[in-house]
Amino acid sequence: MTHNGITTCDCGTKSLRKLVKENFKKGDPIGVTFVGTDVLLVAVGEFLELRDEAIVVKNIFNLPEQDSISFIPLTDTNSIEKLEKFPDDPSPVAIRAK
Repeated sequence: MTHNGITTCDCGTKSLRKLVKENFKKGDPIGVTFVGTDVLLVAVGEFLELRDEAIVVKNIFNLPEQDSISFIPLTDTNSIEKLEKFPDDPSPVAIRAK
């Protein structure tokens, strides 16, 4: 990408986008990892699609008695895992730093 004569590349996002596009299909169970300042969060949902620079995921935060659709920018994820099946308890798991 070039802006004001400066060329930049978010190569990590570009590579992740390519990998998701090639390896995920609608309905796949996926895990998405987010790393914050003092917490690591792993959430599981149903992959719907890759739209521009975001993944679209159903029920990633497992809200009780409602369906949700999340649009997660690839820049906000640390990893995206393709799972073999949905876990028995799809609730997000948070791990806090000590």
